[in-house]
Amino acid sequence: MNLASLVVLVTGSSSGIGEGIVKLFSILGAKVVVTGRTPEKVKRVAKVCKRLSPYKLKPLEVVADLTKSDDLNRVIAETVKTFGRLDVLGFGHN
Repeated sequence: MNLASLVVLVTGSSSGIGEGIVKLFSILGAKVVVTGRTPEKVKRVAKVCKRLSPYKLKPLEVVADLTKSDDLNRVIAETVKTFGRLDVLGFGHN
């Protein structure tokens, strides 16, 4: 399966289930957004996702607390600014 045309945002993707989901989408070729509250974790997962991507796509890294509406709006705005759209919104859990 090739998902190269999709832009995927997974909340809480810097660890746990969200990390697994964003890694799988990377393996399948999607453009991904890695989010989390800890910059080091976001950077670590984004680095792995780039390595896993068959196209070596660099994920968008956004440090944010998505329980705050301003942060949520910023994540969506940065996603659309970077990739031009948002196709899939997934929810991970930390």
